[in-house]
Amino acid sequence: MVKLGAQVIRLNPDVNFPLPKYGTDGSAALDLYANIEHDEVLFAGENKKIPTGLKLWHGNPEYAGVILPRSSGGSGGMNLKNLVGLIDSDYQGELIVNVWNNNEVGSITIPSWKRGVAFAQITFVRVAQLVMEEVKEFSEETLRGTGGFGSTDGVKIVEVGNPKIPANMRDVIWADYELGMGTK
Repeated sequence: MVKLGAQVIRLNPDVNFPLPKYGTDGSAALDLYANIEHDEVLFAGENKKIPTGLKLWHGNPEYAGVILPRSSGGSGGMNLKNLVGLIDSDYQGELIVNVWNNNEVGSITIPSWKRGVAFAQITFVRVAQLVMEEVKEFSEETLRGTGGFGSTDGVKIVEVGNPKIPANMRDVIWADYELGMGTK
């Protein structure tokens, strides 16, 4: 595992405000806490920018931060409005998470940091900047070619049921492309 040094500025003056931390030795992402005094309620379809109370800078252009929802929040309908937050290596501002309640009914709660419950997470990934060459056609043709969604596994998703039901609640069956029927 690569260790990447970073500097952190705690914007919340309370000495008990938690710094990001890994949940276990094998965790891939640091837990982030909401820098809010009281729990925030988001109603169905609502989004809100939640401050983390931290500035985090590592300065290594080979890595970028990626803010993600925690799996426990995502299973309840809490996601990021832009689905993922990309933090460039030269960004030095406060980490702010645009949280979205993607449920069609009901509410979710963003916990105050005082409860000790993280609401998002950040991991760091190696990045590359492309040096592009414009061409009329590619120098090689791959086996996959222009095959898109589902082309590598021979399987497609077929949604069945009432289209008014949210997509994540519909029955889903896996249908074989070649047979056009059956389930997997």
